Amino acid sequence: MPALRDRLARLTIVGGVIFASATIPAQAAPPQETPAPTSAAAAEDEAAKAEKERRELARKLDRTRRDIELAEMRLQKTRMQNEIAEQQHGLAAAKARKDIEVAARKLKNFREKSKPERINRADLSLAYSQDNVRESEQELEQLEIMYKDDKFADKTKEIVLERGRRRLERARRSLQLEAEANDFLKAETLPLEELEQDLALKDKQDSLEKTLREHEIALIDQRMGLISGEAEITKLRDDLADTERDLKDFDRKQAEKAAKAASQPASASQPAK
Repeated sequence: MPALRDRLARLTIVGGVIFASATIPAQAAPPQETPAPTSAAAAEDEAAKAEKERRELARKLDRTRRDIELAEMRLQKTRMQNEIAEQQHGLAAAKARKDIEVAARKLKNFREKSKPERINRADLSLAYSQDNVRESEQELEQLEIMYKDDKFADKTKEIVLERGRRRLERARRSLQLEAEANDFLKAETLPLEELEQDLALKDKQDSLEKTLREHEIALIDQRMGLISGEAEITKLRDDLADTERDLKDFDRKQAEKAAKAASQPASASQPAK
């Protein structure tokens, strides 16, 4: 349809007669002005970025506060554990000292009372056995003298003499056993028991020294734990202060931008002088 309009435009009607007119190019329509790109989208993007940044700062602030709370709880737990450990160490050290006292008293009683008493009893028992042998020998000797010239009652004589001989043999055997036991008591049993009690005392003393050394090491570990916990809390509090400061600076800058943006339209609307 635009071509038909161009041909009609070239015809001129004069007195009912149609004349073709010279070709007149159609005047082009004036170009439409392209609107300038608006800054609303950029402003929205900037606002979204600013809001995201603020949310991240707020989350960091909350995380740091929770971390501080947890660190304080861990530090409190460490202190409580240290108190319990101190109580347990005190009980262990007191028990070790008591064990040393008991072992020392046992050793002292053994050396001063039990050992001499057992030796005296063994010597006394050996002396009884020796006396029994001598008495048996004397009785048999008397029986042999008494029945030496007796020509009668041969059977009775033999029974009495045989009884005396058996008694003497048992007395001598008992004396031998008593002597061996006495020697073994003095040479082996008592020295071994004394050594065992002496070693038991030394073990108790070593146990106390070990307990004290372990306590010193535990004190170092406890101190290190406290220092570490306190340092962690100090660092977290510094981080919290930095984050709070960053958030305040961010809010201040955003407020300044908002105030500047609000003042720009008012300045543009004022007439130029």
